[in-house]
Amino acid sequence: MIKYFLTVLLIPILVFSINAQENDTTLLTKDSSIVFLNITEHLNTIYSEIEIVTEKEFDHLYSVNFLSTLRGKMNGVEVQTGTWGNNASSFFFIRGEKNISSSNQPIIVIDGIPITNQISSTFGFDFGNLANDWNLDDIESVSVLKGGQAASLYGNQAGNGAIIIQTKKAKEKGLHIDFNTSFLASQIADFPEFQNSYGQGSYGQFEYFDGLGGGINDGIDYNWGPPLDIGLMITQFDGPAAGYINGEIVTVRGGDVWAREQAILNGFDSYITPTPWVSHPNNMKDYFKTAMTYANNLGISWVNKYGGIRVSYTNVQADNVSPNSSLTKNTITTNLDYTFFDRLNIFGSINNTILEQSNLIIPGDYNDLNPMAIFPWLGRQVDMNSLKDYWQAGQKDIQFFNYNYSFQPNPWSLAYENRHDMNRNNLFSSYGVKLDVLKGFSINYIGGYNNINSELRIDNNIPNYNNSGKETYDEKNIRHNVFYNFDLKIGKNHFINHFAGFYKNIKEHKKYYTNLPFESSIETVISSKNNDKTTGYYGGLSYSCYNILYSQFTLSKDVFNIIENVKTPIYPALSVGLEFSSLLKVPHIISQLNLHGGYSKVGLNNVPINTFYSNNNQFPTTSQNTLGYVIGFIKNRVSVQGNWYSNMTENSPVVVYVSGVTGYLSTYNNIGKVENKGFEFNLAMVPIITKNISWKSEFTYFKNRNKVVDLGNFAAIINSGSWNVNVQSRVGLPVSNLYGSQFLKDEDQIVFSNGLPRQDNNYAVLGDVNPDYIMYFSNNLNIYKFKISLLLNYSKGGVYYSPFFWMSTTAGSSYHTVDRNRGVVGQGVMWDETSNSYVPNNILVNAKDYYNYMADVDEYAIMDATSLSIDEISISYDFRFMEKFNLTCTLFGTNIYTWAKNHDYNQSNIQFNYNQFYRGINDFSLPSTRTYGLKLKLNI
Repeated sequence: MIKYFLTVLLIPILVFSINAQENDTTLLTKDSSIVFLNITEHLNTIYSEIEIVTEKEFDHLYSVNFLSTLRGKMNGVEVQTGTWGNNASSFFFIRGEKNISSSNQPIIVIDGIPITNQISSTFGFDFGNLANDWNLDDIESVSVLKGGQAASLYGNQAGNGAIIIQTKKAKEKGLHIDFNTSFLASQIADFPEFQNSYGQGSYGQFEYFDGLGGGINDGIDYNWGPPLDIGLMITQFDGPAAGYINGEIVTVRGGDVWAREQAILNGFDSYITPTPWVSHPNNMKDYFKTAMTYANNLGISWVNKYGGIRVSYTNVQADNVSPNSSLTKNTITTNLDYTFFDRLNIFGSINNTILEQSNLIIPGDYNDLNPMAIFPWLGRQVDMNSLKDYWQAGQKDIQFFNYNYSFQPNPWSLAYENRHDMNRNNLFSSYGVKLDVLKGFSINYIGGYNNINSELRIDNNIPNYNNSGKETYDEKNIRHNVFYNFDLKIGKNHFINHFAGFYKNIKEHKKYYTNLPFESSIETVISSKNNDKTTGYYGGLSYSCYNILYSQFTLSKDVFNIIENVKTPIYPALSVGLEFSSLLKVPHIISQLNLHGGYSKVGLNNVPINTFYSNNNQFPTTSQNTLGYVIGFIKNRVSVQGNWYSNMTENSPVVVYVSGVTGYLSTYNNIGKVENKGFEFNLAMVPIITKNISWKSEFTYFKNRNKVVDLGNFAAIINSGSWNVNVQSRVGLPVSNLYGSQFLKDEDQIVFSNGLPRQDNNYAVLGDVNPDYIMYFSNNLNIYKFKISLLLNYSKGGVYYSPFFWMSTTAGSSYHTVDRNRGVVGQGVMWDETSNSYVPNNILVNAKDYYNYMADVDEYAIMDATSLSIDEISISYDFRFMEKFNLTCTLFGTNIYTWAKNHDYNQSNIQFNYNQFYRGINDFSLPSTRTYGLKLKLNI
């Protein structure tokens, strides 16, 4: 039996120890334990509060965003990743939304030190998770503390849970070398569905002259024009024409308007030669490319009888699917652990990452600088490759070439002339000392240092747009942690542990930016600087006896220097576990029977620096009650776990913006009250186990229901939105409901008037953005030296709003607008004066008018978020040669395929808005990508 030590530093150190057979015949053994402050506390008290992902569960994959590889591997935890490039952030939804107006993201701790995981951008960009500055090949384990009983020692930051990341240490005695190389190819996984039977124009008419209305409907960007692919010859933007440049008549394109005008001024004819009016079904696909990623990691470790050291270097070169966008990352990581005189243990880690992101991708939003805002309107006859030469003839650096000059810009010009380059240098270190003063009594210190320097440069060469500028962010974070730990054994079967300590955190950060985008040409220079000092106290007591009863109790308290005369709460946590398989005589088939539960009260994230708290405000807190069970059968080859939880959040912040003369940007009224209730279930099995073949299968199910209990004097709180639809919180309803206009209906049938749909005058609930439940299903099959894995993800229910679908419908671009020749009879009812009742609608109307009326109602663009996806597939083979060499070759794929009820292009429906992440709106983000990769892992 091999023992895997999953070392996870908490405040200040948390270690998990799980026994598992090398061939995975057991899934969870009853001597699994958790260690706070180097003191063993059995997991029997908090089984369901912690999800542990070991290196073996993600080392067969590679991703620049290693947090994204955690998707589907943790019960009760949903992971979504932005689609806007390699450095897009991942978002964690753990047991529901507890905050109304502020972040619901967990705290992230690396090697015992909490880090800043997100940097806010004045320009609205997502700089990515700073946790991804650590390379996947240097990670040993990731543990998620889902509830307050596990995360309680983080006090004010524990309410949304904690993600604990432990980096690799040197383990095996002697000199060892690890080399990992990965090659990945990524493509857009899911494009919108377009019709390709009709091109640009209106009511079947189109001729191009200047793209500004000088021709027939050439100043609009609808696709209600003439039919395609039937042999029509029509003047177009890329058709040949005469132009006059540098005193000569030359052949130019129809869209080279300036050169053609010069020809007319000099007495020449600039008529555009008609060309075939044909469809280009792949014009959106032609804009994107296959993105290549190359990653190389070299690790060298040395271990002797006193300890060991590991040093690694990683280089990553990654393209994005958008043109002219790439990422380069170089990382050096060091981890050491030495013991001297049998009493003094010194340990620590260093990680330094230099990141260069060329042309950071806009997360979303409908504006002229986002290429995704072009595609709903793009003429179905437009050849994207005809737009690549994006300067007009004779007008380089002056005027862009385009198929339409009234609205959208040329998408290639956005990629090459509107640059957003970001550089970041992230230096992190953790260091600690443990002194064993007496047997069972130790004094400990753990410290951390994090220095972040980030710069975003916006260089815009697009005429008539002034949004060039620079934004810099500097942060220094220093943490000190001192505590003592005392173990006492009474007889053979009673164990007591006590610990107590304090921490001090000093955070300094400043921001400097010039020339805000989308504003006037007046130069703007703004800088800000903040200092934040936090002190915390914590302690705990645990008791266990006869391998039957396990209990622990902890307290923590935080004090903030930026809040005066406000009493901060004390955060308690209590958990108890009973091992009935040791207490009672149970059937032989039952190898484990555990019941556990607890109570905790913790805080909800640190106070925002730009926020003003009055003395009347109370700190937001979350109280949680849990009850869970674990049943193991057949020597734990079958394991069943279940957990019920109930959370009540009080004093949830509701944001109110205030005048800048106060010295702050906003104030929070802590008046919200939110309830979350849920159930988590896990079934894990090893159906087959032989010498050369083993099969491990795991099924996970979880659901969460939340509702707003109180909003004080507010009727509703608007948290995010797009166009006329927004996400609101209202008493008695879920925290995140979509609100917007709906159709007027009679017995669930749309009411029509003169053949066109009618709109209800009342603003209505359009649905909850959160899923009803989520299921994961994973399989791992080992056949001799082959390893095969499969991960499926099913999400049931929830809705989201798609402005892209709305606009592509209005434009006549979407697939469902193709049947238009004979008009449309809408499905619904109309009022019949004769019978004085509603009867089936039978009035035929023009398709363009029909779809424009339909799309004007927000309900029409509400999508069912139900989906089934193949998240991961991998196949590995192990080569062993010369006894000391081990080579593992893995082929893998991620985001392989998604089945969905709707026809929208993006199931992630994540919106990045004002430096926060919201679910429920697909706000013109890039489509998600499908990735296939090859990974080679050599161990010497």
